[in-house]
Amino acid sequence: MGVNMASIKQRRIWIIPSEPKPIRCFSEQAARKKAELVKIHFSRVEVKTLSWQVQIRRRGYPPVTKSFKKKAVAERYARETEAAMDAGTWVDTSLAEMTTVADLLAQYTESENLDAKALSRVKLLSEYLGHYPLARLETHHCMQFIRKRRGKPAERLEKYERWVRRQVVREMLDPEDAEELLDEAKNGAFEVPALVQDPTIHRDLDELGMAIRWAQDHRGLKLADNPLPSAKKKLVVKNERSRRPSEDELAAIYAYSDENSPELRVLVEVAIETAMRRSELAQLRVHDINWEAGEIRVTRQKSDATSSGRKLGREVPMTRRAEELLRAHVGDRKKGRVFSLRPDSITQAFSRACVAARIEDLTFHDLRHHAISRLFEETSMSVTEVMLISGHASVRSLERYTDIRIQSVKEKLRAAGK
Repeated sequence: MGVNMASIKQRRIWIIPSEPKPIRCFSEQAARKKAELVKIHFSRVEVKTLSWQVQIRRRGYPPVTKSFKKKAVAERYARETEAAMDAGTWVDTSLAEMTTVADLLAQYTESENLDAKALSRVKLLSEYLGHYPLARLETHHCMQFIRKRRGKPAERLEKYERWVRRQVVREMLDPEDAEELLDEAKNGAFEVPALVQDPTIHRDLDELGMAIRWAQDHRGLKLADNPLPSAKKKLVVKNERSRRPSEDELAAIYAYSDENSPELRVLVEVAIETAMRRSELAQLRVHDINWEAGEIRVTRQKSDATSSGRKLGREVPMTRRAEELLRAHVGDRKKGRVFSLRPDSITQAFSRACVAARIEDLTFHDLRHHAISRLFEETSMSVTEVMLISGHASVRSLERYTDIRIQSVKEKLRAAGK
């Protein structure tokens, strides 16, 4: 059961000096014949060791053949492989040895119906990690990918400076405050944000993980070790954002909107009443609103990309307030987009309102978080019913949006006499 069951052969090459170029042979017999033909004494033939080839043949296992440059490494591989076979832990990684990350991602892309964001991640992964064979992909390769995505300090500072300058142009930041921020950043007073944030890098590696699982299920791929879990532990991912607007903050945003952007107020209120995403509101068209049924038809949603045999889109019920707002905003129009603002414009308008109202760390997406949490606080809906409204594909993805305020829980307990 030891190394003696493995055959370790020396693979050599014989080089015969000749003009215009040396003759190479891969066996001694062929080299002797060639040397005689060119009339060169065999003692002048140079012999080089190409590699040491391990061959293992064992009943119940496929043939194993692998080459190494050093004999000691070949012997160690033979011992470890046979020991793993004895223990029943050996994994046939021959397919993983022959398949590069780029090959895997190409097959995965052809087989699966990926959305634009997933295709972008696949392209990025192929660019950075594509040349590695899957069997040799290790944690430090993934860490190199993470460091490249985060960017070097000079690259981070350059991007941060561009961002600060844009805020000045948009009148969201005072020029003097901007210069002060940049001076602090250059002097290391705070950590400059990475080029790409860790949650995004985590999604990149998740895409590679899904491709590997696909190959394991459909191509019989086997890996002795998957380096992705270890690499992803190095990323700081905080999905549990719990920021919600207070009543005073909403009142301040409404006051700003009434004077500067009436459409923004409608967007904010409808977002809170319906829990719709920014992109869903921006693409909403008049004919998507069913006034008689009191529903809004969302034709495309984020979770459609992961749907499998599931109906695409969803119907969102309108509250009385949502219907009142939309009827007043749409008026007599029969077609076209309900709102004139594009997704990025919605974000910019909302950010301006927050700056004007001196509201910190509040995003338009936080309104969706607020709306979903209100459904749990103020109604008796089940998780499944809330999922129908919010459009989440799984309970797990819905959990991070819910933030049931303790005061609401106390009131329900008191009402129940507890």
